[in-house]
This record gives sequence, C-alpha cells and structure tokens, in this order.
Amino acid sequence: MYIGIGPEEGRRVYEKDAFGYACEQILAGSPEEQKTFMDLVKDCKDMKDLAKGVVDWFYSGNWYHETSDLQETCYIIRFSDKRLRAFYGTYLQAVESAREEAGRLGLGFVVN
Repeated sequence: MYIGIGPEEGRRVYEKDAFGYACEQILAGSPEEQKTFMDLVKDCKDMKDLAKGVVDWFYSGNWYHETSDLQETCYIIRFSDKRLRAFYGTYLQAVESAREEAGRLGLGFVVN
C-alpha cells in the first residue's frame, strides 16, 4: 500500500491500484507531470516496464510504500543532480531524509 504524506496525507492506494491511480492523477496534473509521463513512455520497452516506471516515479515524493515488514534496510536516494546517497532505515525515514536534503539544495529525488 502507498500512503500519502505531506500534501497527499490521508490518501491510501493499494499496490494493485497504484498504476491506475497514478495515471488518473497525471491526466489531471500539470503539464510538467504530463511531460515526465510521456518521457517515461518513450523510454519503456513494454507496458510492464511503463507501469513499473510510472509507479516508481509517481510515488517517490509525497508517498511511502508500506510493506508487511517495516524493518530497516538500505535504500538508495537518487537526486536530480545525478548524485546518489545510501540510507539505512525505514522507507519513510529515507524519504524524509531525502526530502530534507533535496529541499535545502532545490533538487528532486527518488528513493529506491
């Protein structure tokens, strides 16, 4: 399940609905979001690849992925300036850490 934080707080999206929900939001979203989506389409080899790419991108900011075990593990944070940073903790902690650093530097980020 994807759980919204910040401006998405209160929203919950089951994994099976994640791609469809993301597409609905992008359709009504900003031109920048729609352009990013179209760039993803161009780079994907098939629908499965597209679905994974869209879900990874769409839920990388104001969402965290709740797993059945919320154990700490290692995550890679990719910043829009191409830097990578390893983070050990829960997914939510990784997102919060990345958001703080990205905010200070005016960057985007993805947590994997």
